[in-house]
Amino acid sequence: MSDAERFKLVVLGIDGASWKLLDILMNKGRMPKLKEIVERSAYGTLESIVPPVTGPAWPAMATGLNPGRVGAFDFYNRRSVDELELYPVRADQISGMAYWDLLSARGFRIGILNYPMLLPCYPLNGWMVAGIGAGFLQEWAFPEHFQKELLSLDPPYEFIVPYASDMYANNTDLLLRDYTNLLKARLAALNHLIKRSPVDILVPVISVSDFISHTMWHWWDEDHPHFSRDEADDRMEKLGEIWEMLDGLIDDLSRKLDDGGHLMIVSDHGFGPNYGVFHINTWLEENGFLVRKNLKITGWSNKLKGKLIQLFGVKLEPFLKKLQGSKAHLLLRPSVKREIDLYKTQALALETTDVFGMVFLNQQYFKKLSGGQAENLENTKKIISKGLVQFGMENNLSIKVMDPAEIYHGEKTALSPEIIFSVDDGRVSVSHYFGESVFEKKLFHPIKTGNHRMEGVFIGFGPGFVPGQLSDRPNLLDIAPTVYHLLGEAIPLGLDGDVMLSTLNENFQKVRYLDKQIEEFKHDDDGGSQEDDEMIKERLKELGYL
Repeated sequence: MSDAERFKLVVLGIDGASWKLLDILMNKGRMPKLKEIVERSAYGTLESIVPPVTGPAWPAMATGLNPGRVGAFDFYNRRSVDELELYPVRADQISGMAYWDLLSARGFRIGILNYPMLLPCYPLNGWMVAGIGAGFLQEWAFPEHFQKELLSLDPPYEFIVPYASDMYANNTDLLLRDYTNLLKARLAALNHLIKRSPVDILVPVISVSDFISHTMWHWWDEDHPHFSRDEADDRMEKLGEIWEMLDGLIDDLSRKLDDGGHLMIVSDHGFGPNYGVFHINTWLEENGFLVRKNLKITGWSNKLKGKLIQLFGVKLEPFLKKLQGSKAHLLLRPSVKREIDLYKTQALALETTDVFGMVFLNQQYFKKLSGGQAENLENTKKIISKGLVQFGMENNLSIKVMDPAEIYHGEKTALSPEIIFSVDDGRVSVSHYFGESVFEKKLFHPIKTGNHRMEGVFIGFGPGFVPGQLSDRPNLLDIAPTVYHLLGEAIPLGLDGDVMLSTLNENFQKVRYLDKQIEEFKHDDDGGSQEDDEMIKERLKELGYL
């Protein structure tokens, strides 16, 4: 191994990794190298953000800033309090400086692979390849010529396995094959880039772990109603090759650390069983906060469009992709908002993910009312919040309502949904689609049996970390300042996270901060085209998020 292939720091992201699954894999001998690493590392639970969703979590981790400052609360977010349109998380839309931006400017060579929502890719001292949210028609790699190189590999680079597609509904073997091929392609790209362009700091993200947990959580979790004890061992055996490849990656990266180098293994959130759907717009309608249009027209129109896409989606896909972002495509795509009478509606749910519920108050409705708009808004917010909790108590559901003003801070906090809530700690998905009833004991999507939790994974390996289980629970906002600290760099002022000093030995207890506020790194912000936004939305739907 040449010195050029050694790293000062590796931040390995394993999307959705949870200790419940990793412990099973290590105990069954599926990940022996990981087990060795954990025994020599500081390890414990890494608390996610609210909501624990990939779209806002990875930008928050990269910047060390809470969503109220980054401006990302889900995969899709408002850009104005007065509008009810949502736009995808994009690198040119988030606020704050990622740690690689500052470190690149300080002379470190950085390599970033498959980082979610990092689109479009932009120049830095090294290379960058986007992950979830990106597509081959966009700027998904820097330098740009790396795109051609990665597509020429065997296997060629891929972004996702669209597991919500009908072709996987009753074909587990096909799904496993494609998961395996996706990871092989990811590792081939990583090996190529490391040799092609050596770096000091490596930031690869593995996404197949999240996909597996969404679709196969019932394979190993006895708390899931679809768990089969008779099939449990056989199911885990089928996943063996994937976890062995991931175990080999961890071993390889740990061996490629420079003298004094460190490896951090992190996840943006954890996972748990999922079985149940809460239809928030149905609840809002039943309680008089939402009014629908003529259901005979709009409701059947949406159902027909959804059915046509379901039946003919594969055949129509090339045609639809050519239309993406056009007025014709928007008319063809089902839309819940199209069913809602916004002139009469006080509150509604928009196209956000199913992990936590999000309620948006209709600012235009409240502007028409007599009296103070802010007072009317706040009263409605309180009534809805209390009503949701009451519904949970009456139906044996634990509904936790959170006020964004209390969990976020920063100039973009106002862009968050007015109400955020969870149902049974994530065991129940929250859907913005209208349902037959408010709560249904079924899967949100036929293939999704697992969903996100707040409890992620942290493993710190290297000379600076004190081996052993953590007594406290760091937050993913603590990753960015700890990255600066491990590299001996002064930390920017004003970050929301802190250096994880309790995980570090006496040689790493002295923290240096910059003596002044740094200027925020600015990307070229073109706002993204409607075509780009629609393509990102389609890819999220392929993952069952929308």
